[in-house]
Amino acid sequence: TGVTGTIFINGDPISTNSPSFRELSCYIHQDDLLRPLMTIGETMMLAAHLKLGFSTSKEYKQNLIKHILALLGLEHRYHVFAGKLSGGQKKRLAIALELISNPPVLFLDEPTTGLDSSSCSQCVSLLKKLASLGHTIVCTIHQPSALIFEMFDKLYTVVDGSCIYQGPVRELVPFLEGQDLVCPSYHNPADFLLEVAVGEHDRDLVKLINAANKKYHEDADNQQINVQRLLSRIKSKDACSKIAGNLKRFPNVMSKLTSFDYVKPAADEVALEEVKSLNASVGTREKLDDKDCDACPTGRGKINGRRSTAYKALHTEQASFIMQYFLLLNRIFICARRNYFLLLARLMSHIVIGLVFGYLYMNVGDKATTVLGNYVYLYGTILLLVYTGKMAVVLTCK
Repeated sequence: TGVTGTIFINGDPISTNSPSFRELSCYIHQDDLLRPLMTIGETMMLAAHLKLGFSTSKEYKQNLIKHILALLGLEHRYHVFAGKLSGGQKKRLAIALELISNPPVLFLDEPTTGLDSSSCSQCVSLLKKLASLGHTIVCTIHQPSALIFEMFDKLYTVVDGSCIYQGPVRELVPFLEGQDLVCPSYHNPADFLLEVAVGEHDRDLVKLINAANKKYHEDADNQQINVQRLLSRIKSKDACSKIAGNLKRFPNVMSKLTSFDYVKPAADEVALEEVKSLNASVGTREKLDDKDCDACPTGRGKINGRRSTAYKALHTEQASFIMQYFLLLNRIFICARRNYFLLLARLMSHIVIGLVFGYLYMNVGDKATTVLGNYVYLYGTILLLVYTGKMAVVLTCK
């Protein structure tokens, strides 16, 4: 793509190919890649076996699946085939599959594409609910409604590879007004911003980009001041505990998940990460040293030898290659057994092709003059078996 750069998590550089990055994040595709002939429960259990391995008990996985489905409002659809779900329910199921490993960061590619207005609102509300539980949600979205647009906390707008605005959604309209771009009260701010991006209001985008960069640095300076103020208040352990209690943003539903040990955010760690987020989210130029936060008695994980986020993930080994093979083979058997028409069509096609081949090469014999015919027969038979076996994979790959 010609795009280069460095990825930072809490101010620490990390490689996208590293196992730690894969544990910390997940990517949810725009298209829901689900097996239509498997129920929600079977799909979730298969994902749990693959991600958590067999060192984790089946009872734990079942309880975890029930609580995740209850969190996403899918518990009443446990025995429903994925192919019979609505668009919004399929999107929620795709999110539920990734929540099994509890990644702190979720990347979504246009999660509202193909959904009606009601399903869009439910999907974004779900993402906002997950954000309140401590997850970081990053998603791309095009032309959201005013209601959906207000649900987002921060906005990053890109035009031709350059940023024309980054910051809180609530500050977008005042920022545009400061650039002599007044958004009418009856107009959707998201639509107005897109109109500005395509040049409908005769605005020089270069000046807008420079204004966005200026705002970015001003916000960074203000955040640095807030960091120093907060730092001065956590010099003692008592103050740290008090601030941690004020910074907790976890609703009652969090107690359902933390009871299973696969998410255990410590209160003191939340306070520490709040300081780090103030420091890193807006790109402040002066970083806090570890010794500055020694007042917070936290147990810190590691990412590439550095501190990770405040999340304590369940450390389990994924299923081995052999177990993955048998799990996926069992999935194929389940789908083939339930799709009677496809199974019958494959059997009939093999029988018909076998009869045709048998008729064409009947009584050929094993003489030297028929060697080429026998060779063509064997070659065609092998190709038939190989390509018919791979055809299902080729047709379903995207």
